[in-house]
Amino acid sequence: MGGPHGQPVLHETTQRRVCRTAFLTVCVLPTLLVAAWVGWRVQPGWRATRVAQIGHELAARLECRRLTTPRPGQWRLEGCVCLDLESGEELLRASRVDAWPLDGGWRVAVGEASLDITQLEHAAERTSHWLRSDWPGVVLASVDRLKVVDGDTALADWQGVRARLASLGEPDALTGRELSVVHHGVGGELTLLMQRNRQVTPATTRVTLSTGDTPLPVRLCAALIPCAPSLGDAATVTGRLVAHFEAEPHGEVQGELQCVDMALLTGGRFTTDAPGSVALNDLTWRGDKIASLDGVLSSGAGRVARPLVYAAYTKLGCAPSATFSEQWNTSTEQEVAFDRLVLALRLDETGFSLRGDEPQQGAAGVVLSRGGQPLLSEPTTTHLPLATLVQTLAPEGPAMLPASAEAGAITRRLPMPPAPR
Repeated sequence: MGGPHGQPVLHETTQRRVCRTAFLTVCVLPTLLVAAWVGWRVQPGWRATRVAQIGHELAARLECRRLTTPRPGQWRLEGCVCLDLESGEELLRASRVDAWPLDGGWRVAVGEASLDITQLEHAAERTSHWLRSDWPGVVLASVDRLKVVDGDTALADWQGVRARLASLGEPDALTGRELSVVHHGVGGELTLLMQRNRQVTPATTRVTLSTGDTPLPVRLCAALIPCAPSLGDAATVTGRLVAHFEAEPHGEVQGELQCVDMALLTGGRFTTDAPGSVALNDLTWRGDKIASLDGVLSSGAGRVARPLVYAAYTKLGCAPSATFSEQWNTSTEQEVAFDRLVLALRLDETGFSLRGDEPQQGAAGVVLSRGGQPLLSEPTTTHLPLATLVQTLAPEGPAMLPASAEAGAITRRLPMPPAPR
């Protein structure tokens, strides 16, 4: 049928059909699709299912208050909690977690996150599980702000933390996995590197922590420092710490310990007005024992138990000054006051040596001083057996190696030579 100018015109019935089809296609069908999609998104259990899928991809168990998609392929979990896969205990809280897949992995961006010190061990176990897994992918993570807390007290507050979890080797022949964490602070770069090596049998994990000049609470790296609980809750460490976790864990520490609780470290033998410090030129450990030590223990004013001073004189050969000898004979005090303590100690399985501060004009180094005058000088013998050190620290024991519980505890921490047969 033609129009006024000879143009073809659809039949009226056909026109109505075309209009209805266009209306359904352009208006009704998209509306129904959107309504169906929204209904699917808000149906009970959808959020939990999707969050569980994301957690499974990241080898974690996640919960969140709200789940959204800021852009296609990106998921945002608000009010997110990361839980231990097995026990369900809380590991980490985050204000926001954005996650989106990469080629063969995931990228994760976290807002503010907090970790309680009581969950640090569980977090370490979860990290160990990731290092042992066979998933060949990569996870790149960034955290705007990370806080490690003990109740209401912040032990660490870092901004701009970056992490990378990756596999080593080919996807079909993995040689290990690696986790690196980096934080740039005012004290320089703090780095944590965890490497799982599968090329040896059994597989081993090496942990390397470099703090730069940033003091790190010892409580955050207690597994890398022997006798960490004896240093006190306020103790910090700067330096480089390395640990190998295999059949028998072992490691080494170079750096400095600050804010050391002297009374706790020495079993109450020393009490000081201010915390002490330990400069570690080198400390190696194996299992629960110190394998070797080269360091300097120092502190300001304090008091030392009288029996320990006497044992240092009789067992080690530390010489008292003439003035101190006179005061010793007339004093009934059970503690000796001092202004300064300097104790340079080297030990290994062959024995130990003890030195004071730098000697002047050929005099012996001073271990204890008061009012600028020496109280006790370093031993005249340059190398002593470890049994002598145990007898000094447990002076109530017999003449031979003490068998008291206190002496036994000290002995178990030292590289004592094997008993003669």
